[in-house]
Amino acid sequence: MKLFGQLLAASAIASLGLAAACKSETAPPDSAPTVEATASATATAIPSTAGETTGLPEGEPIDSGTIGGDGSELRLDLIDFSADMPFTLKGELSCSFIRTGDARPLLYATGFAGGEAERANGMVSIAGYPTPIVSSEDGGFNAIVDGGRFAGKGIVLDIRRGKAPMPHAGGESPPYPAAMKAMRADGAERSFNGTWNCGP
Repeated sequence: MKLFGQLLAASAIASLGLAAACKSETAPPDSAPTVEATASATATAIPSTAGETTGLPEGEPIDSGTIGGDGSELRLDLIDFSADMPFTLKGELSCSFIRTGDARPLLYATGFAGGEAERANGMVSIAGYPTPIVSSEDGGFNAIVDGGRFAGKGIVLDIRRGKAPMPHAGGESPPYPAAMKAMRADGAERSFNGTWNCGP
């Protein structure tokens, strides 16, 4: 009987050891959360391709507001073509920058297609006053089709045009996404997003 009892005790101990071994084999590894975190970080690190598909210049807000300068607002108004202009623009073709959500341009420029030795001229309305501007490059209309720089009294304007037309835009002269930065002589700057529209 004593021997039989010892055999039963040994069998029970062996069964407990086998159960513990099975439990340790089925338990999930401690490294599982680390794998999930790594996968999540990899997914969020994929760069956006929105700019590549739309051609939008990146890094410019729709309207940054006035930055720097003497603290006064750098104000550009919509151009009113029905108002009397103190100057005349020359050119057979035109380009205009229209801010997102507006119906009329903030900048309007004209030039001749064959005016290689001439510079496109244009206008902006600064705080309600029509102000003439001139392209910084020779070439007439052809020099401003892709955007460019314009300068007037106390102000410089840079137009950066996107690579592709606006989505679903058609016609011979579709609008392109664009960003315009206005820079005043006192150091004030203001940026806008919109479209660059060129044609007859």
